[in-house]
Amino acid sequence: MLATRRGWDIFVVLPLDWVRRAWAWLEEVRHAVRTRRILATLDDHTLSDIGVSRAEVREEIRRMPWDTRPRR
Repeated sequence: MLATRRGWDIFVVLPLDWVRRAWAWLEEVRHAVRTRRILATLDDHTLSDIGVSRAEVREEIRRMPWDTRPRR
């Protein structure tokens, strides 16, 4: 809780927290897009080395950019 004598102080603190969370989410989305692009370029031999099938790659790269939760 923010105790203040000036009512505008709360508006300075709360948006910064929101901006930090939004920035972290955007970084997570950028990371997902980047790694999915890299995954799409790997050949079958490399995919078998990491234990991923071509079908799993197709499923992963079709996901929306903001869909960053791990698959079950």
